[in-house]
Amino acid sequence: MQQRAMLMMTGLLWFGLSHAQAQALAPKDAGSAEMRAAPAQPAEVATPAYRSLPKPEMRRRLTRCATEWQKLKRDGKDAGLIWRDFAETCTSVP
Repeated sequence: MQQRAMLMMTGLLWFGLSHAQAQALAPKDAGSAEMRAAPAQPAEVATPAYRSLPKPEMRRRLTRCATEWQKLKRDGKDAGLIWRDFAETCTSVP
């Protein structure tokens, strides 16, 4: 790590940066508190049940939902609905 920092600082000095600017841009020491801090864990996101279906079954459901969606739009009964919301509810029904 020390060699890498020195090489980086040497390269930055070669490009015309001052020693202070090069040190500011150099990577932090491996023992610093910033490097030792544990990464934040992502929040648990619940996966909808329909996403765990096999592809052929999901494809059949989406095809059926697309037909229903087209019929709703043709009849003008899609007020306030968007495809994404409709598809989520439609694909969750067997």
